[in-house]
Amino acid sequence: MVAILLNNQVKSAVLLAIMQALQAEGVHAKLLYSRMGNVVADDGSTLTVDAVIVPCGNLADIVTNDDARYYLFEAYKHLKPIPLAGDARQFKATLNIKKEGEEGVVEADSADTQFMDTLLTLMTAHRVWSRAGKIDTIPA
Repeated sequence: MVAILLNNQVKSAVLLAIMQALQAEGVHAKLLYSRMGNVVADDGSTLTVDAVIVPCGNLADIVTNDDARYYLFEAYKHLKPIPLAGDARQFKATLNIKKEGEEGVVEADSADTQFMDTLLTLMTAHRVWSRAGKIDTIPA
């Protein structure tokens, strides 16, 4: 299972590409937002939210939100892959990831096929063991 953190005006094409690639590999995606109800995507489509996890409205609010930070820290500390497409790369600073990146952090301008293939390969391994020496510095 994968949690997808949403913000209002999420790019529907990117979200659809991610969800289709995950579904093709048998991975269930759960949409998370700051409240129950619906999120309106950039194309006007409405997405039903499955759970309350991350307060957001735009990406800038998510980056500085303590709940969102905690959620990311937990995933990072549990050695899970961290996919950062487009503006989501702002989270590298939150996780203290160097500009050039690190193993297990998947980055791209969009969630294209290569991005999803890399993410799915990392998910199959379940853990990014090369990160193990760094997790004691993560406050989660």
